[in-house]
Amino acid sequence: MAWWRRVKQDPSALSGLKRLGVEWLMRKGGVVSEGGTLAGAKEAGTSESPQLAAAAVQRAFLNKKSLLGELFDKNELANIEAVTADMQRAATVGQDPRFFRNAPRC
Repeated sequence: MAWWRRVKQDPSALSGLKRLGVEWLMRKGGVVSEGGTLAGAKEAGTSESPQLAAAAVQRAFLNKKSLLGELFDKNELANIEAVTADMQRAATVGQDPRFFRNAPRC
């Protein structure tokens, strides 16, 4: 894989490939980047912000972790893994009715 050695030696090529890797994960979650802004099929509440499908992102990350490990260094990979786990945790908490049971009423 001579092309891979050349990419690893070119910081701008490696940066672009890493960006594509992150965008791939986001597409798996239903969000795409259009002209530098995020667009998704679903909106998060009334925020008009695109909503990621956390489970799909985490599943895609875990399924391709070894391949992503070739692209990202250990710290970057650990950060991505932590973010996907946090996304999944946040999605789970938001769907748990016990979360709202003791919430203060407005």
